[in-house]
Amino acid sequence: MKKFVTLILIFVLLFTFTSCAQLNEEKASGRVVATVNGTNITKAEFDKYYNYYEIVYAVNDESMPTGNDLKDFKEEILTNYTEVQAEYIDALARGYKVADSVYQTNVKNAMDYITQTVGADKLDAFFTEHNTTKADFEAFLNDYYKKLSYTNALEEDFFTIMSADQSLINYKVATVNKNDLPMEKFLYYVMQEYITQYITGQSTPSTDEEMQTFYKEVITNYAQLEAFYNYATKQGIEITEDEINAQLATVTLYMNYFAPTKADKETMLKQNLLTYDAWEKYSKENAKMLAAKNKVETALKTEISDYTPTDKEIQNYYDENTAIISGKYMYAKHILFSEDNKTMAETCAQRAKAGENFDTLMAEYKDKDGVTEAADLGRFAKTEMVTEFADAAFKLSVGEVSGVVQSEYGYHVIYAYAAPSLEAEKATITSALKSEYQTEQLAKKEAKKIKAKVKTPKTIKTAYDVYVSYLYGSYNIKIYPSRVK
Repeated sequence: MKKFVTLILIFVLLFTFTSCAQLNEEKASGRVVATVNGTNITKAEFDKYYNYYEIVYAVNDESMPTGNDLKDFKEEILTNYTEVQAEYIDALARGYKVADSVYQTNVKNAMDYITQTVGADKLDAFFTEHNTTKADFEAFLNDYYKKLSYTNALEEDFFTIMSADQSLINYKVATVNKNDLPMEKFLYYVMQEYITQYITGQSTPSTDEEMQTFYKEVITNYAQLEAFYNYATKQGIEITEDEINAQLATVTLYMNYFAPTKADKETMLKQNLLTYDAWEKYSKENAKMLAAKNKVETALKTEISDYTPTDKEIQNYYDENTAIISGKYMYAKHILFSEDNKTMAETCAQRAKAGENFDTLMAEYKDKDGVTEAADLGRFAKTEMVTEFADAAFKLSVGEVSGVVQSEYGYHVIYAYAAPSLEAEKATITSALKSEYQTEQLAKKEAKKIKAKVKTPKTIKTAYDVYVSYLYGSYNIKIYPSRVK
């Protein structure tokens, strides 16, 4: 959720910014900077909130923004403050109850932190310097933290709100193949992609810009999958239950790994604003579309003509992917010793140079203390290796062993060996070229016959974004950022 955390005073903030001049108190008390549900938020009220950040930054020895950054910062915190007021009203309307002790504990922690950081003997002077008193600032914290405690309670229970609100569940995130993509389905495919990225070690998005790119990729991938299913339907391709169930095992594999029981799944799904029933429904749909895609691709492959690569194509592939290229690509094996085992490395190098089989030496040394690695590196580019290793390795002729080569990883003993012959690789290369050809032809056929259509808004909204839009409409929120700049 995009709002500042309750205990912000306890954490070091990461902005780097300085304060600006205040309007006089009389003028500020009457100037309206926002309205929520018919109630005005005045400049004087905003100034107390802004002063809160001045104190937070000062306590944490950080600087407030300046120039254009300050204008953006004020607009951001005005929007945040206004939305908190609206969400607090909505939480009360929905019947949420939060014990006073919750926010009072946070107030006490914040005030204790300030006292400890500033010093009890300097506390009055500190608040005077920031145009307030300890009592006034504590009163502000009590009011603001109370409202935050209610908004936190609502947000923590957002799954309940989402599940009960059909306008949220069915909100149109995008148009896919001329049909609405509802929020619930969008959330399912977002969750599936997140799980896949995590389990396969891919980096997940973190910034707002990365999230928007991620969302659009999820929608595009879904649209393409659905387009395969639509094509299969038009072509009269039958999808059997056995085929769907086979794909369903793949679709649910990662979820079953993370959450083996139904209770585990319900907990995980709740965090992603999905019900168990919705997960089952969309998993079945996902499996059905994947089964359709497989059958469509199988059918299209039968339309692809046979292909036999020429000798020249095989030679070119070999040269580019297998052959040794002087100064660029080579084959080598090495034994790597840790930095305090130079003597052992020297002994190994002497034995290899004397003619001992390098594979035998690798097998002998790989489990010794002080040996980090004993491996066949295969074909590699000079640019892939650290400079010291690359310079030494590319000076070797086939069958030659290096002396001890020091790099940041330790001490290497390197053995250069020959590339496999063209004749030995011919069958493998032929198979690879045929596979490449079939993949390229299949992609062309799919591009021609499988047409996915996607229309997304400039900014794709999350479920919480949609809820915030609801707040603006339901509580007639108006914000005037120019009045606080």
